[in-house]
Amino acid sequence: MPSKARPGLASFPMINNADPFSLKTHCTGVLAERALSCPARGRVAALFKSSFYIQINGIFVCIGPTDFARGPLNITTTAPATTSWLASGLTLADQVQLINRRLTIGARLQIHITPGTIWQPAARSAAGLCDDGLQVLEAYARSHQPKDGLAPLLYGASNPVLAQAKAAVAELKSWLTSPYGPHRPMAAPPAAVTELLGLGPGLTPSGDDFLAALLIALRWLGQTERACALAAAVCPRALAASNPISAQHLYAAAEGWGSAALHDLLRALCTTDATKQLSALDRLSAVGHTSGWDALAGLYVTLQVHHPSRIAVAA
Repeated sequence: MPSKARPGLASFPMINNADPFSLKTHCTGVLAERALSCPARGRVAALFKSSFYIQINGIFVCIGPTDFARGPLNITTTAPATTSWLASGLTLADQVQLINRRLTIGARLQIHITPGTIWQPAARSAAGLCDDGLQVLEAYARSHQPKDGLAPLLYGASNPVLAQAKAAVAELKSWLTSPYGPHRPMAAPPAAVTELLGLGPGLTPSGDDFLAALLIALRWLGQTERACALAAAVCPRALAASNPISAQHLYAAAEGWGSAALHDLLRALCTTDATKQLSALDRLSAVGHTSGWDALAGLYVTLQVHHPSRIAVAA
C-alpha cells in the first residue's frame, strides 16, 4: 500500500524545464494510469537501455520512449526512440515522487502526466476465432523453429526448460478439458501448475509468460470461470515463486490484459487475413528474448483445448 505521507517537492532537487529530460507522457496503459491516480513516493525498480520500471502506488509501471510498445503497465513518453535510459543518468538508487500529475525521478528527469491516450485492449471480437487458428500458429512455429523457452511446444520439439514444464503442462491441459456444469462443480487447477511460475530465465520467466497468455486467451474465448480459477491458483503464489515485476504482469493477465502485440494477434486470428495474421505473429514473437514465443505457447495450448473448431468436433 502507498504511504499516507504526502511529502513536498522540497525534498527533491529542482529540475530546469529546459533540461532535455523534462518529458511528457504520450500513451498510458490502463493499469499505469491507475498507478498515477494519486500522489505518492516510489522508486526505480529496474533499468534497461530502452525502458525502465518504477514502483508507484504499489504498481510496477514500465516507461519508454515514443515508439515503446503499448500495454496495460506501459507508458510511452516524448523521449526520442533512440533514447538510452542506461546512459541518461538514471540509476536503481533513484527515488520517485508523483505530485500534481508530475513524476520526478532522481535528480535529472521529470515526466509531466498529460491527458493523452489511455491504452486498453479492444473489446473481444464478436466474430470469434477463425477455424484455422491452430494451424496458423503451428505453421508459423515450424517455419521459425525457436529453440529457447517453451516455444518448442508449438512444433513438437523439446529443450531443458520444456522438459521441466512437461508434466505440469500435461496436467494443466487435462484440467482445461475437465467437464463441469450446474450439477458438477469445476475441479481446482492441479497443484503442479504453480511449478511453471518462475520457470526459465529473464525478468518475466518463460513459465510466467506462458501462464499470462493462457489467462488472457481463456478470457478472450469466453472461458471466464476457467480463467478466474487458474488466476486464483497462481496469482497468490507468483510473488514468492517468481519476482515482483513478473508477478505484476500476471496480475494484469488475470484481469484479461496483456501486451498490445498479443491482443493484436487475437484480433487477427478472428479474420482470415493471412497478411494481418503474419504481421501480428512477427510482432509478438519479437517481444523480449523469449517472452513473445512463450506467450504464443500459452495461446497455443489454450486453443488446443478451447478452439471453436475443437469444441465443435467434441460436441
